[in-house]
Amino acid sequence: MARFRAEAPRPLNAPIPHVVSLGHVGNFTSFFSAHPPLPTATELAHTAERLREKNVQIKSLALCLWGIPGTMQGASRELELGAVSVFQSAHSVIHGVLVPAEAAGWRTAVFAHSWLPPTPKIRQLLKHALRQAYGERLKASRHDDLGRLTDERITSFALSIAGSLELARAFAVTAGAPFDLICAARYDWYVHRPLDLTAVLPTYLTTATWCTHPAHAGSYGRGRVDEVDRCGALRVVPSSFGVSDYFFLGGQVLLEWVFGSLLLHRLHRLSRDTSRASLQLTYPQPCLDNPKNRREGMDRCQKLHYVLEAHFEALGLKQRGLLRSHPQAVERVHFTLFRDRMVVLDVGDRLLNATGPLCNGRQLCALRQPSAALRAAEAAWEQLGSN
Repeated sequence: MARFRAEAPRPLNAPIPHVVSLGHVGNFTSFFSAHPPLPTATELAHTAERLREKNVQIKSLALCLWGIPGTMQGASRELELGAVSVFQSAHSVIHGVLVPAEAAGWRTAVFAHSWLPPTPKIRQLLKHALRQAYGERLKASRHDDLGRLTDERITSFALSIAGSLELARAFAVTAGAPFDLICAARYDWYVHRPLDLTAVLPTYLTTATWCTHPAHAGSYGRGRVDEVDRCGALRVVPSSFGVSDYFFLGGQVLLEWVFGSLLLHRLHRLSRDTSRASLQLTYPQPCLDNPKNRREGMDRCQKLHYVLEAHFEALGLKQRGLLRSHPQAVERVHFTLFRDRMVVLDVGDRLLNATGPLCNGRQLCALRQPSAALRAAEAAWEQLGSN
């Protein structure tokens, strides 16, 4: 395990945008100020049935990893990195995403682009852990240095996710078979329950359903579990929070277009005068109107989920109904980040299988997962990573 301090992102200003609000799209929820009810398990089954009727066959899945591997805990300016995060996160994603897809007869592969610190020992540790964690599923990887291009976090994200998608494209061209579905995810995505892919359409960009609970505030970014037994309502967050950025599902061409255009826009933006008059990227109005954000400056609206909201609108995804949130992918219920893996929301199978939406204000309590086996496994992963 190692610590290093990254450069603080350079603040950039932005013009005030006009936000378009849309309503219900198909069986899923579009991102707007008043979220409609989420689809039920029955509606998802009907969607899957319609796919079969139209002979839409999904037989291949690529997991494209992006960002900084091995994040244990810490804010963006100071990270604690360790092999155990790579191993445990990979283990959860393999069993929660890849194994179910393989059981359904899908072809799977993993591609990874990463930003790594310059310290040779840490670099080798994380690269070794990544190879060990994903094994033969890892078809290609690329590792670049943390440095000037990572000073600005949005550009760093765009470069990394585009790099991972490029690896998948090169592999698909060589194999002569493009991937039907791409799941682009950050390295520390930690899956609690299997992700249902049966009703995900490649022609839509699908993200997680962003719900909030009082337990989230206690540990986010700090790795603490002092919110155990904290109870409260699970609700869909308002649109002012932007778009969930843990993972993205969609067809190969769709994701290449969405994030390739973001990368081109960011690089073009950084090459120009960064005065207010010359900037083009917009941010959701609720973010800019927030008094705290006005006091702290526009850099607070530079967070990835705000930028993605504006970019998806600029591409017309929301207006055309091509942006969806997955109703069976709720933070702290179906997945979380590695740093918050010890705390989940107490949701029983009966509630998960209920016909109503999960994030409808119902009262749930946070609880600590049984940790003895988990800690023993982490100790084993740590030892494996150091060999």
